[in-house]
Amino acid sequence: DGVPGTADDVVFSTVTTAAGTWSITGVPVGDYTIDHDGSAAPYGLDRPSFDPDATPDYSTAITLAPGEERTGLDFGVRGSALLGNLVFVDADDDGVADPDEDGVGGVAVIATWAGPDGVPGTGDDLVFTGVSGVDGSWVIADLPAGDFTVTVDPATVPSGYVGDPSFTIAVTTGAIANDVLPLRPVSSPPPLALTGRSVMNLLVLAAMLMFVGAVATGSARRRRPTEA
Repeated sequence: DGVPGTADDVVFSTVTTAAGTWSITGVPVGDYTIDHDGSAAPYGLDRPSFDPDATPDYSTAITLAPGEERTGLDFGVRGSALLGNLVFVDADDDGVADPDEDGVGGVAVIATWAGPDGVPGTGDDLVFTGVSGVDGSWVIADLPAGDFTVTVDPATVPSGYVGDPSFTIAVTTGAIANDVLPLRPVSSPPPLALTGRSVMNLLVLAAMLMFVGAVATGSARRRRPTEA
């Protein structure tokens, strides 16, 4: 009857391939509503971002003429996870944003998704980017669920600061995940990594200095000239 939602409607369905393509053949001419089941999308891609009719709602109406092959009926989806926090001047190299440590604006933040295979560095990785605001805060939204490696673009680090901070994090559908990205002033030395041996060496050196100082003091006392 050409009226959607009545008893004579006929449903044809299919599932997308691993590459996301789909097709349905052998269908009669007439009016169709093409619906995409958003609940079946993997990797937390639970939000529509594009429909053929320019209204992202998982549904598009078309009319199919005799002999027509209608292609280009593409649907876009996006995730609902979010990454963000702060790029800041870590003057004391402790990895913590203290109240007196300022944010750094204009730094490009790169979040690389490990892709459907969950393995970083393979061909299905996807890169998402953001830029820190004037207060150093940054947000990258509409992300799929999965494992991310977050870094900064060294070319965008302002003059006077150094560092290549990064972190890895797993995000879930609709979750908000965050961590800090510390930079150091150029004048700030890199943090000293202390091991058990280096601590022992420092203690031995301190003991030797104390011993030398005591000997020097005693010698000076013995050599003091006798007053006339």
